[in-house]
Amino acid sequence: MNKLIFNEKTYIENVLNTYDKNIDITLFQLTQLIAIYYYQEYNISNKEQLEKCVNSELERFEFDNYYYEAYYKTIRKIVQNVIRYDLKLKEAYKIPIYQNEYDIIKTCGDNKHQKLLITLYVMARWNGNEFGWTSSKSKTPHIKKSANLNVSNKDLNLLFYDLSTNGYIKSTKKVGKFCYQMLNYNTDKNQPIVFEVDSFDNIGNKFIVSQSNTHTICSVCGRLIKKTSPRIKYCSKCAKEIIKEKNNKLQKKKREVLRN
Repeated sequence: MNKLIFNEKTYIENVLNTYDKNIDITLFQLTQLIAIYYYQEYNISNKEQLEKCVNSELERFEFDNYYYEAYYKTIRKIVQNVIRYDLKLKEAYKIPIYQNEYDIIKTCGDNKHQKLLITLYVMARWNGNEFGWTSSKSKTPHIKKSANLNVSNKDLNLLFYDLSTNGYIKSTKKVGKFCYQMLNYNTDKNQPIVFEVDSFDNIGNKFIVSQSNTHTICSVCGRLIKKTSPRIKYCSKCAKEIIKEKNNKLQKKKREVLRN
């Protein structure tokens, strides 16, 4: 499964600056991003030339499992699709949620319903569709993770069902993949912006915190935590790990001093 990347252009530019083998995407997705990048940024629409550019970049990574002779058909197919469908990289920096959308999301049900719906709104706006449709790239694991929903797929489907039957979303299946339309999607840019995200991380928990003075988000893992003091930054689990790491560093420093 491909990774859902908030700003694809920035991501691939950083990757091509370092050529780090230990990237967090598949070879297939890397090939797609490189092909779209060269097509978009250098206006290369000749198939053979674009294939050469993609292969040249992939060879610079020196992957153990990459051989042009075994992979050229995949490159060719990706390049053909990029040119045929005029594919572009996503360049999101901040995704806004407007006042009327925010108010509607707050009425859609309990915290789980709200986490799911706010995540779908963000993914729909990231997709850039004027009618409020999410992309087929936004798959169930992406949605669950971004929405901070630790539920089974069965329970997730029940949340989708509730949102659909209550008039918040509509779904359709395209080539075996579900897409969702926000039925109260705002296109009036004059509406006030009341909520923004700059990544797909912890969208659900951020929305809940935006309505609450009693909770905050752990700055390490994104878990929702009760605000017992204005200075609290970590959940108990992450706080223990941080203290443990600090103590280990202190002990190491003491041992070095003693050796000297």
